[in-house]
Amino acid sequence: MGLHFKMLLSYCLLISTSLVVVKGQNDGNYMFCRSVQSIFNRQSGNAGGSPVRPQGPPGKQGPVGPPGQANRPDWSEIDRRIESIVQAKLNCSGIVYNGYCYHLPLIVASYNAGGSKQAAADLCSYQGGTLVDIENQEMYEVLYTYIQKTWNVYLDKLSNNVVEVWLGSTYQNGQLQSLNGGPVYEEWANGFPGSRGENVGWTVATKPNVPITLTGMWNFDTFVGGVPLCRYDVM
Repeated sequence: MGLHFKMLLSYCLLISTSLVVVKGQNDGNYMFCRSVQSIFNRQSGNAGGSPVRPQGPPGKQGPVGPPGQANRPDWSEIDRRIESIVQAKLNCSGIVYNGYCYHLPLIVASYNAGGSKQAAADLCSYQGGTLVDIENQEMYEVLYTYIQKTWNVYLDKLSNNVVEVWLGSTYQNGQLQSLNGGPVYEEWANGFPGSRGENVGWTVATKPNVPITLTGMWNFDTFVGGVPLCRYDVM
């Protein structure tokens, strides 16, 4: 069978199949080519031609495993977080937002007409903080509301419809840049940004009748009417 075997094997390989040898009943061997897929296809039978038997019933169920850990809250961790939040509130004279304390210093009550950006930055620095950068719209709205409420408590002036607040950001080369290199949010007042300088401030309405077009951010180097809005680490 050697020559026939080699010739048939070569032919099977040529047509990308495998050579199958089946032993006959009278000690004779039968050879034929068959694809590999059909050889291993359980639905088509095995290489010897025997049919694949149907799957039997499932076996006996194993022993029950040990009970798992109960899904109980970690009260010590919850207590720690609550204590941390309460302590942050106690250490902040303003408002706590995203892990920092934001504060409109009480000294601004005597500011009256405000001061330069450098004076505002110096005041924040003296108290261990920096001027604020607005990072996103949510932060803009949270601090806007805080400034409104705080300013109206500090100053009893019915004619004070807006308050001008110095920010840490600067406007350079047509772009708003943050003081600390982080993200910065833009919501400019009508007519801004312009070419009037790098120092950036923020107009916040203190009365409900102020048009929205008069509020927002502005850039003005020579302006000296702003008050500081400071950011501090929560101790």
